[in-house]
Amino acid sequence: MTHNITKRTFAGMLALLCAAGAVPSGRVLKGFYGINAITAYADNETDNDIVIVDMPELGDPIYTTSVYDASNLDEFLSAVNKVNDGDTIMLTDSFTISSKVTINNGKTFTVDFNGNTINFDGQGSSKIQNYLYIDHNDCHITFLDSGHGGGLTAVNKNIVRLIMISRGTVELLSGTYISGYDITRTNTVSAYVYVRGGYYDLLNDDSDGPFYRNVSGNYYLLGGYYTENSRLSNLKFKLDNDHEYYETGDEKYITGIRKLGAEAIDKADIADILDQQFTRRIIRPKHEINFGTRGLKENVDYTVSYENNIDVGTATMHINGIGDFYGTVTKTFCIKERPVYNIPDNVNVPFGSTLADVKLPEADNGTWSWEDSNLSVGDIGTKNFKAIFTPNDTEHYLTIKGISVPVTVHHTYTKVAAVEPTCTKKGNIEYYICSDGKYYTDDKGTKEILLSATVVKAKGHSFVEPTWNWSKDYSRATISSTCAECGKVSSSNALIKTETIDPTYTSEGKTIYKATVTFNNKTYNDTKEVTIPKLVYTAPKISYEQGYNAVKLSWDKVGSAEKYGIAGYVNGKWKLFDTCTDNTYELRNLKEGKKYKVAVVTMLSGNWVQDVSNAVIVAPKDTETRFPSVTSIEYNEEYHQFRLNWTNVKGAQNYGVAVFASGKWIVVNQDIPAGTTSFTSPKLRPGQTYKMVICAKVGGKWDTVDISSRAFSITVK
Repeated sequence: MTHNITKRTFAGMLALLCAAGAVPSGRVLKGFYGINAITAYADNETDNDIVIVDMPELGDPIYTTSVYDASNLDEFLSAVNKVNDGDTIMLTDSFTISSKVTINNGKTFTVDFNGNTINFDGQGSSKIQNYLYIDHNDCHITFLDSGHGGGLTAVNKNIVRLIMISRGTVELLSGTYISGYDITRTNTVSAYVYVRGGYYDLLNDDSDGPFYRNVSGNYYLLGGYYTENSRLSNLKFKLDNDHEYYETGDEKYITGIRKLGAEAIDKADIADILDQQFTRRIIRPKHEINFGTRGLKENVDYTVSYENNIDVGTATMHINGIGDFYGTVTKTFCIKERPVYNIPDNVNVPFGSTLADVKLPEADNGTWSWEDSNLSVGDIGTKNFKAIFTPNDTEHYLTIKGISVPVTVHHTYTKVAAVEPTCTKKGNIEYYICSDGKYYTDDKGTKEILLSATVVKAKGHSFVEPTWNWSKDYSRATISSTCAECGKVSSSNALIKTETIDPTYTSEGKTIYKATVTFNNKTYNDTKEVTIPKLVYTAPKISYEQGYNAVKLSWDKVGSAEKYGIAGYVNGKWKLFDTCTDNTYELRNLKEGKKYKVAVVTMLSGNWVQDVSNAVIVAPKDTETRFPSVTSIEYNEEYHQFRLNWTNVKGAQNYGVAVFASGKWIVVNQDIPAGTTSFTSPKLRPGQTYKMVICAKVGGKWDTVDISSRAFSITVK
């Protein structure tokens, strides 16, 4: 089947483009946006298969004409009877249809809901037959909503359908369509329905879905968004190879139709919308949408609806992709009142100025500024420059640009007093600078001179013989000289080079500071020396740590020490026991109870410095203590055992080992002989931790004083 679009059908398409601003009013359109059409036909009412048909042919170009306002059903029907090809009926209020309304005007026109709804209602609980009835072959109605939330709505859920087409064409471009059972119904092969966009819902669970074909009719499903109740997602009307169903991600309108390969509209570059002036009328601002290098067209690539776009405040523009695009994106813009202002006058400025030098007067309700403050005011005379008025309340009032403000330009002469030259600075004669940038000897501009003719050369300095100045540590040196004419002191920093001769324990050293500087085109040198005393040896201070039969010595390191010697005082003489390079040494095999006098000497420059003034008296730890003290713990990881070693307790008869468990001490072994100061555990479980204590029996009694503070922990390995 082939559907030939008449010239009136084409006029309706052109009308909706013109209404949206895609085509200027009164211009001939030589072509139209092409669509791949699909039509529905079957032998019975339940067959919803859809097959591909040929692309419609285009009719002759026409012109857009008039817009008719309609606030109620009577005005709507009156407008329907008046419209010509290309006209638009604009709803200015919502109204209700409670009967069958027939449209048999063979014209091509647009119905713009403008955010309003045509409501369908009726009496009774059975199916109600109140709807728009289209019955003319040449009738082509395009429904769209330039407002937001407008459309066709069934108030009573028993409304059977919203539109019935016996003959003619209905194009659903945008808007919201809610019916009891069907959105549209077609009765003959002369009935055509194009669904390019809009939102669709049913109040009842209708097995036929939103679009019903009674015997025959043609449906072109090219877009739109559908609720689950519309059953479109269940019925899955067969689409042509160029379109597909997809999940929108919206909670209510879950299913959409889009062209294969369509791009998401939110990926397009949507230009910001400038603030709009409050007019007490609906505002639909110009907008620009591009996708890459392609400029998108309204009602071809997308539809637009607006809300809150009359009063001062924030308006919202809803953009729905159609054709090569899909999805929804929103954009906001501000509606503001135009402020009241008085254009400044009597603005004067010297020649040679820029607008940045021109101060505009203050205003009670805002501020003035120049559009381009870098502009030169130009030659003398009066001329206009563009200014901006910014209101104090920018939330509710527009900032106005491009306001012409007159500015008067005049010459001025600035006196420059005579200045005597100094040693370093030039002087000048008395002269005048005109605002045109020229120089004169008088304030009338009668004798012009060059700027170079006003200059008197500087005299230059006459410096005396310079003197040296050193810092206390000789790290810095300067040379200074005074001008005999002006008394100016000029100084220059010298370059310091340092040479050091290190001292020894037998001779002094010294640091030599050599200063060099070039001053007044002449080089000067000076030298300073600082004596470094002989090295003084200080024996390192010794500290020690007692051990059992041993003492660990530690001492301060001596700079430049080659090694250290450990000396002991034996039989009235000092004797060198051993040497080392570190600053620690352990004396071993010492006798308990015996004291030893030891010292540390240092080898410097190959010689021993035999200074034993750091001698200390040391002695090892006593092996007998009041309580058994653990000296070491040995672990056997193979058998998971440990061995305890402890100190002797004077007068001990036995030793005992106890472990703390379940809140009390439990004796492990209390028969350890007095001569044995060790205990080996049985095999245990690795990772287990025990709290233990060792006690001694003295005088027939176990000494358990401070038992808790003497306890220690062991973890089996």
